[in-house]
Amino acid sequence: MNNLSAAWRKLCAAALAYGNRLVAALTDVRSSERSARWLLLAYLAVWTLQGIIEKSSKDINFDMAEVVIWSRELSWGGVKHPPLSAWIVGLWFEIFPLEDWAYYLLAIASATSALWIAWSFSKRWLDPDKRVAGLALLTLVPFFNFLAFKYNADLVLVPFWALTTYCFLMSYSTRSLWFAALAGAGAAACMLGKYWSIFLIAGLAIAAIVDTRRSIYFRSLAPWVTIATGSLVIAPHVVWLINNKFVSFDYPLATHAGQSLWFSAEAIVLYIVGFAAYIAAPLLLVWLAARPTAGVVKDFFWPKEADARLASLAFWLPLALPISVVLLLRSDLDAMWTIPAVSLLPVVLLSSKKIALTRNAIAAIVVFAIALPVAALLLSPAAAIYKHLIGHHWDPYRLIAIEVEKNWRTFTNQPLRLVGSYQYLADSTAFYLSDKPSTVDLILRNRTPWADDARIKREGIALICRRKEQACIDKAEIIARAAPESRRIDVTVVQRYLGMEGFPIDYALVLVAPESHPVH
Repeated sequence: MNNLSAAWRKLCAAALAYGNRLVAALTDVRSSERSARWLLLAYLAVWTLQGIIEKSSKDINFDMAEVVIWSRELSWGGVKHPPLSAWIVGLWFEIFPLEDWAYYLLAIASATSALWIAWSFSKRWLDPDKRVAGLALLTLVPFFNFLAFKYNADLVLVPFWALTTYCFLMSYSTRSLWFAALAGAGAAACMLGKYWSIFLIAGLAIAAIVDTRRSIYFRSLAPWVTIATGSLVIAPHVVWLINNKFVSFDYPLATHAGQSLWFSAEAIVLYIVGFAAYIAAPLLLVWLAARPTAGVVKDFFWPKEADARLASLAFWLPLALPISVVLLLRSDLDAMWTIPAVSLLPVVLLSSKKIALTRNAIAAIVVFAIALPVAALLLSPAAAIYKHLIGHHWDPYRLIAIEVEKNWRTFTNQPLRLVGSYQYLADSTAFYLSDKPSTVDLILRNRTPWADDARIKREGIALICRRKEQACIDKAEIIARAAPESRRIDVTVVQRYLGMEGFPIDYALVLVAPESHPVH
């Protein structure tokens, strides 16, 4: 027992010594930026590898597949969300192969880029030691790793929200037109990512008005450059919205609004508790390392120093403003929607002069931040096996795609241009098909406006339904009866992983031939 205790102390001492060396490299004027770049590249590599292994027993998330399908029907808008995520995914897969690993790389790269932005700008508010601690603490928020693998309209905001916030703060303090333009372009990019970003823009606007230096700021060109740049960037999307009768607003209003007051109140409580849980690790570590007093906690929300107070407002207002809107509209609220809002946390948490962190405390935080991804990587094979064993509710999209492609090739010599089903099943199957088809939502056709009846008739379609989903099969048979040539094939697919067989799932494939093209 004594030997084990001695070995543990020796290991802790070695880890702390390594942490101190790393902190020294990150605070040295000559090596700090280079060391941070290498550290973030390692972070990107380890978490990407972790995700690839952990998710190797399961196909791509349907939200991610949905964005890929949007990227095949690009426009200045979309029926569910604005188009930024689809633009980025479309460009990404022009460079990288359409594979799961490349998608996970994009997702973690987005989160890592926000970490780099936070590191680059936080030096204005934090001394070198706190700057290192802040970066390490930020990597302990699951938005930047575990929850970052699902690339969707929330994750796409992470780097743009960070860039917008920091550039706004810089433009406010320095009246720099360069930072003002970047803030405006970033704000427009956020709105092109998700309309939730209106809370970011409103929060920054209120922060600017509340700040005691507002007269100096508004007499400068900076705010007007921000507004002009943002307006210019988002103008084409606004024109698209007008021309399409603001169709993008229908989905969030239909999905999240119209709840009871009690439902909204409960959602607000869960929103607050959920966000607190997401940032609990940084809060706990700072409390253990600094033992902050009540005065320090007050500084966390309302600092005395002007720049720190503005940063605090820029952090808290976008998080708080949705609460009043939720009560007004009787709508839903989810703590996951706060994903893009966390990059300013190190400044808000550590900028107070009353927060004192020793070098050893910072080294310990850094070691903990490094240990997390290493441990996650080591455990990722076990996580993959566990997900396979409990995955009886998941559709094996890749295997379905193989069956669809095989049967389509024997049915007709024409390329497969459309796949139809419930949206999640159609999109996720289409992700794995080599012809890169678009999709048709059989249940809610207005979500796939690019595929009307005329296009289905002209190009043909492969329809996929679980055999127990009669509503889907009924919709598929209506389309099949209207076509001159169609065929139904029943298939059963079984996911296998490392020799372990999963649960068999039965599907009906209804193949509809393109108009004027004979079948085999």
